[in-house]
Amino acid sequence: MAVILSSEMIGFGLNFLTTVIVARYLGLAGFGKYSFVLALVGAFQLIADSGLNNILVREISVNRDKLPYQLGVTKSLIWVFSVIVFILIAIIVNVINIEPDVRNATYIMGIAVLATVHAIGYSSIFRAMEEMEYNAAGFILHKVLLLAFIFALIKLRQGLVEIAAAYLVTNILLWFFYYVIISKRYGRPKMVLDLKKWWYLVFEAVPVGISSILRKVSWQVDILILSAISTKASVGLFSASYKVVQAMTLLPQTLTISLFPVFSRLAKKSHQELFDAYERNLKFMCLISVPIVVVLATLSREIIFIAFGEKFVSSYRALHILSIAILFLFPSAQFIYLFSALGKQRLYAISSFLSLGINALLDYILIPRFDFIGACIGTLASEVLLFGAGVYFLKSIYKKISFTKPLWKPLVAGLAMWAVLYQFAGSAPIVMIAGALASLSAFALANIILKTLSGSEIAVLKESILFFRKPEKPSAAPAAQGDAE
Repeated sequence: MAVILSSEMIGFGLNFLTTVIVARYLGLAGFGKYSFVLALVGAFQLIADSGLNNILVREISVNRDKLPYQLGVTKSLIWVFSVIVFILIAIIVNVINIEPDVRNATYIMGIAVLATVHAIGYSSIFRAMEEMEYNAAGFILHKVLLLAFIFALIKLRQGLVEIAAAYLVTNILLWFFYYVIISKRYGRPKMVLDLKKWWYLVFEAVPVGISSILRKVSWQVDILILSAISTKASVGLFSASYKVVQAMTLLPQTLTISLFPVFSRLAKKSHQELFDAYERNLKFMCLISVPIVVVLATLSREIIFIAFGEKFVSSYRALHILSIAILFLFPSAQFIYLFSALGKQRLYAISSFLSLGINALLDYILIPRFDFIGACIGTLASEVLLFGAGVYFLKSIYKKISFTKPLWKPLVAGLAMWAVLYQFAGSAPIVMIAGALASLSAFALANIILKTLSGSEIAVLKESILFFRKPEKPSAAPAAQGDAE
């Protein structure tokens, strides 16, 4: 988790900088087109994956000696799905009426996301073997290369199609990077054709894939509906805040990815141990998410102005609403892995379907009246519903699980943090930075007073930091042969 968190922080900064540069360069209408392309091909990426990589992690985590076979079967199945998905992208692009540059960018970006699916297939091996350093290295290198290519293209005054090409090149390089490491550590991957195993993987993966698609569509449906019934400028205003919050969603997903192998093994052993581990992780997630929500909600206007400029300043109201959704996004991000470890992924698919349904319904009702703010309200309501449905289903599996116990103390500490930070809103940047540091101190102090973390949890945190680790005692010298006898 420490390795993934560190790489995520670096990657988030690079990715956010890329988004800001693209938004400022393309402008409101151009950024709206860019967001539309990403929303469209992002859904197809999930179709190509269809949950296969998550099931691969689960299978290898509990049975590591079959790694080459599991990878070979999954790799061949991903290729089949990739061909099918590219045909679907070509059909959709030719059916809908879009501008030529958007059409060409969609083709290129479509191939780029398929390359990502294959790269993720290899990275799943590192997840299952709990070798997160390789995933972290690939993640950061990808973001560095993408930012460099985007910056060069903007200097050359290139357009949307060339930006899509930058994604394609960097995604292929990421694919190759993981392939080389896997080949050296575990042998060159070979495709395995096993129809019986294909059927098993598809049966297990489809509910996960459907859930992932529904979640992706749920977050992209606002942009798609805004594009259909509102203006490109509204799409741009929504997307500015949406990109900030979307970047934050990668954090809980990435942290939980590192725990998925552990969840899978505990699910085979004991439900009590599994849910005890989940509750502890839920508390840590809340400790991370609450300060993020407080900062984004309190300083939303200042953040949008500094990041995107005066043209996007009206988007701060969207960020104010969407930031609250992060409170529900962090615990909900663990559901797909928890239900998959339990073999109950169909329950998560139902929850995701309900979430998407309420999001689309509220969008169609509220956007004509409130424009992009209506889309924000729809998104927030859908995240609340997803969390509520997940809680209900988990309670039906294990009645002793508690959500109030791990959550209430960090939330109360968050109120103390907000009370301090609110006093600095609208101040000069240097004063706001000082206020943010003071509010974080208040958050930490409140958690100390409330004793949010137990002694054992603090010990675990210390052990994860090299500086606090206790030196290992040297092992005793082996006994002589005669003594041993």
